Amino acid sequence: MVEDQGWLAALDCDAIFSCVDRPWPRAALNLAAFAHLIPVVDGGITVNVAHGRLRGADWKAHIAAPSRRCLECAGQYDPSLVQAEREGRFEDPTYIRGLPTDHPLRRNENVFAFSAATASLEVLQFLSMTLAPNGIADTGAQNQHFTTGRLDIDQRSCRQGCPYSEQLVARGEDAAIVPTARHAAGEDERRNRACQRTTRVRLERRLRSVLDRIA
Repeated sequence: MVEDQGWLAALDCDAIFSCVDRPWPRAALNLAAFAHLIPVVDGGITVNVAHGRLRGADWKAHIAAPSRRCLECAGQYDPSLVQAEREGRFEDPTYIRGLPTDHPLRRNENVFAFSAATASLEVLQFLSMTLAPNGIADTGAQNQHFTTGRLDIDQRSCRQGCPYSEQLVARGEDAAIVPTARHAAGEDERRNRACQRTTRVRLERRLRSVLDRIA
């Protein structure tokens, strides 16, 4: 999503389901939702653990699009961390170790069941937007509380002065924001694959040489 190939593929979509939890790709999705008018169906999970025991969990789903709340105003990513990820700090173990223990990058709770519930809410958000039953296409963001079983509806809009909802709507490439670059994790993966290819070629050559001598 944050490299050119993924970004261009995303711009061909009519709608996008978000399953990322990093600030940089979420910022890119926010730009796609408003500058390129591609609705982004997004969700998130928060788990509260104390002394190794589950105390609570919340999951929510919402749609980022013009006339709705953007992902930044919804608190789905911290804009101050976007540049940190672009600089590759999120792949730096020393940077990760310096973060608070409750930082999302250091947490490792098993949220499989909550992820399934979040995906369900996202699908319902999408169906509501596209089908508009009884003429209602926007029910607001939905926030489910695991402990109490309560479902909250949040219909707040973006904060005053939000650039996404006030300045970037339908600007497309004229928004003059470049959301893409080479991602550190992608660079590592490309290096690993290149190394694997080189190793495989060398092994194949050695095997052929051994087989030729035997023959």
